[in-house]
Amino acid sequence: TLGRGGSDYSATLLGAALDADEVQIWTDVPGVLSADPRQVAEARVVPGISYDEAQELAHFGAKVLHPRTIRPAVSLGIPVRILSTFAPGEPGTLVTRDTPGESIKAVTALGNLMLLTVDVPELEDLAAASAAVFGALHDDRIEVVAASQASSRRRMTYLVDATGQGGCRRVQQRMASALDVAQVDAEVACDDDVALVAAVGAGAAAIPQALSQLLSVLGKAGIPVLATSQQVTNVAMTAAVFAKDAARAVQALHDAFIKPQVASVRGKRPRRTTMLSESLRVG
Repeated sequence: TLGRGGSDYSATLLGAALDADEVQIWTDVPGVLSADPRQVAEARVVPGISYDEAQELAHFGAKVLHPRTIRPAVSLGIPVRILSTFAPGEPGTLVTRDTPGESIKAVTALGNLMLLTVDVPELEDLAAASAAVFGALHDDRIEVVAASQASSRRRMTYLVDATGQGGCRRVQQRMASALDVAQVDAEVACDDDVALVAAVGAGAAAIPQALSQLLSVLGKAGIPVLATSQQVTNVAMTAAVFAKDAARAVQALHDAFIKPQVASVRGKRPRRTTMLSESLRVG
């Protein structure tokens, strides 16, 4: 079966096969929102985002899209529009290859994570330690959500999905065992009840010292930051926080990066279409 998000994925697959002008995904929300409205009352519809931004948002916990939904449309550059069945006259969110502006578009959070920290005393052991840890995570089918390496170059952090892993102690022991087999001297620590907050948008790379701003915002809100990373796509920056602080972190980042922005121009209304399972407009 196609699983969660399967109907959206099948719509973009069909749109790609037909070389559609646009694929429309009809949902119960008015588009991609700048934050979860249960956490941020001021969350608003984002008029336009790029493919990279959409995929990062989905990866880091936004529920409106499954991470794989956009993939079939990317290679052909087919726009994907997110619309609401409860507000069919609203323009929703248009997902395209590029979007104007260099701002943070949305803030999201992903929970049920564990944070693994690996300290390697000897710099020359770093590559072997990384290979041992990634190998063990792969063998145990533990999903790595984000990974980073401290500027000291001797500390590696891994945010992993905690689902079905039996808790921090088991995972910590498994990683320590893998490092022993690789004959690497390293210390492994683990924190559970961790969440990842992500600020997503081209501003992650374009705003000067954006990651420093993120840390400053969370620090002023009294939220401890366990680890940070900048994604390779350059459209997201993330911070690991304790799960109990996740909602406050999302609110603080939304207030800092999105609330001050001038309201974006709403997207153009789509032309009338013939609805299939997910509506497609074919040229």
